Amino acid sequence: MSREGNNETSGERQKAAYSLRQRYLFVTAILTLFLLGFIWLAHSYVSKHVLQHRVNMEQRNLTTHTVRLLRDSILQIEQNLERFLWSPDESRRHIILHNVDTALMYFEQLKEQQWLHSVGHADDLGDFDIDIQALHVSLKAVMDKRVSINSRINSVHTVGSKEFTNVITSLQQGIGPQFQHLWEYLRTLDQDIEHYAAIDADQLTHFASTIIRGIWLLTIAGLCLIVIGYIYFEQRILNPIAMVARALKEEADGRSGIELPRAHSFEHQQLIDAFAEMRFQVQDRQSALEHQALRDNLTSLPNRFFWQGALNKQCEEAKEKRNSLGVMIVGLDRFKEINETLGHSVGDRVLQLFGERLKYLLRSNDTVARLGSDEFAIMLPDSGQEETVYIARKILEEMGHPFQIEQINLYVGCSIGVTLYPKTSNSAEELTRHASIAMYAAKRHKSGYALYDQKYDIHSVHKLSLATDLRNAIQNDRLYLVFQPQQSLRSQRCSGVEVLLRWNHPIHGLVRPDEFIPIAEQTGLIHPLTTWVLDNSFAQMAAWRKQQLDSGIVSINISVFNLQSPDFIGTLQSQLYKWDIPAEKVMLEITETAMMADPTHAKATLEQLHRLGVKLAIDDFGTGFSSLAYLKQLPVHELKIDKSFVMEMAHDENDAVIVRSTIDLAHNLGLRVVAEGVETQEVMDLLAILDCDVIQGYHLSKPLPAAEVTQWLPPIQKEGNVRNIKDFR
Repeated sequence: MSREGNNETSGERQKAAYSLRQRYLFVTAILTLFLLGFIWLAHSYVSKHVLQHRVNMEQRNLTTHTVRLLRDSILQIEQNLERFLWSPDESRRHIILHNVDTALMYFEQLKEQQWLHSVGHADDLGDFDIDIQALHVSLKAVMDKRVSINSRINSVHTVGSKEFTNVITSLQQGIGPQFQHLWEYLRTLDQDIEHYAAIDADQLTHFASTIIRGIWLLTIAGLCLIVIGYIYFEQRILNPIAMVARALKEEADGRSGIELPRAHSFEHQQLIDAFAEMRFQVQDRQSALEHQALRDNLTSLPNRFFWQGALNKQCEEAKEKRNSLGVMIVGLDRFKEINETLGHSVGDRVLQLFGERLKYLLRSNDTVARLGSDEFAIMLPDSGQEETVYIARKILEEMGHPFQIEQINLYVGCSIGVTLYPKTSNSAEELTRHASIAMYAAKRHKSGYALYDQKYDIHSVHKLSLATDLRNAIQNDRLYLVFQPQQSLRSQRCSGVEVLLRWNHPIHGLVRPDEFIPIAEQTGLIHPLTTWVLDNSFAQMAAWRKQQLDSGIVSINISVFNLQSPDFIGTLQSQLYKWDIPAEKVMLEITETAMMADPTHAKATLEQLHRLGVKLAIDDFGTGFSSLAYLKQLPVHELKIDKSFVMEMAHDENDAVIVRSTIDLAHNLGLRVVAEGVETQEVMDLLAILDCDVIQGYHLSKPLPAAEVTQWLPPIQKEGNVRNIKDFR
């Protein structure tokens, strides 16, 4: 599914899916309303019943209190009436009437009690009112009657007499039913109060039970909601997230095309969309990384990693089908010179055009890759020796045409190494290695192409062996120096010597510098090797000084890698200081190629060396592509004309013209000229006529050991004001 289609589907799902936040807010709102409603209902219910119970209780308590006061008043009336009947007294009469008024007052208060009206005692209050009014009248009548008969029976009255007792009893019986009726009403009222109090207690108990049931129901409902919420959360949230997590893990394990869960919410959809977007981005980045890992950034050709995998696969297929396989390694011949002279941008363009030509020349099922720097590899499936050699010749022919870059026609030759499976190589590793060995053989022999031969392996193994042996030779001091004298044509005296490095290998014998110096540069041994040369050269200069011999200017060759090393200046300073050598007695020789490899950095390094007091010479002048405008900016003191121009200048007019022009150029720039390779008196005389400053070569002397050089060195005349390395401390 494309990303656009996925986005459309995602948009539709997003519209259909509700947000978990919305659902949460909705459920929370419902639960909140439910809880608030329950609380409101419970509050209303409780408030109503509590208020009603409190009102009933207060009214009932007030009614009970009033009834108690009324009962006490009636009781006092009865007690005082009995005393009055036994002993009528006006004060007692007033007390009884007062008690009656008090009872009436309490009865009036009782009639105002709302509780009695609420429980249906309004009609009884009317009867009670009549009874108490009747009691009031009866009391007056009894008391009047008792007073009236008091005088009649007073004469015969004796306490405990039967007649008196009958009178009292008669009076009491006359009013007794009224008191009895009042007491019955009050008892009924007390019973009703107790009854309704019990009803209120029952209602309160029922209310408490209702509240407890509500709490239990709320608890059960809450538990149910928790269970339902957990199930919903599990099914709608946790499970989809777990599925997305599993999908992420499987995606991380490299299993693609995993089906994602259906979104149940907006957040789920966001998570799924983010995962889908991440999947697309990871796939895009993975594709980009794979392309970057398997493709060369400059030429867009397959790189070394792709080449190795493809070659292994092709070898297996060739083995299964018993087919042949041709492999070629193509290396550019003059790429380094183009890079150093015209710059890296031109060199990069050459590599791009070179790769395009190779692709144009090959078949659709052939493979061309860039292995690195200026080396390309070509794989030709189902190709034998004849087809492979034909393609190699075709490539050489095509590369014979110039490359036009920035309106410049550049001729870039190439050398091709050819190997075949299974004829000359039995594995992918051997195919690449053998083709590379054959390519270097073609470079050495300048044959254009070379078919791999076992004899070429000897040279390759020999180089590896030399690298290891050279390291041991440096560490164990098994190298030695020779010195070639230089003679001034004006004074006819030795003006200095050039230090030359020699290595007498215990197995291979004398190894030429042009053979082991490139190995040292390629393996990084050039830095300890240069340190060894400086140390031993300065030690020999110190020894000659002790012998009172003037070595003149001692010339030492340094490599381009020394100029590029940030430690070289410090190493040179420490060696000069160690042997107490005047800096102006040292001439460092640098080739044109070394300076043009990185002109800006080379110029900065040469200026530091100049400030140090060391003299500088351009070696092999005329063989490179130096710019004269750049040359005059360098702080050099000497030009050394390459021996290829000097040796035949007496017989080759062109060489003579070049030498003369070089001498004139150097003198015009204020530089000293040294001609090397002087092997005949005729060349020496011609150089003297051309006003050359210094010569060296076999005509004067071969390179000599230090002990034999002493016969060339003049004695020290005067030290003079020579700058010493200690002056720069």
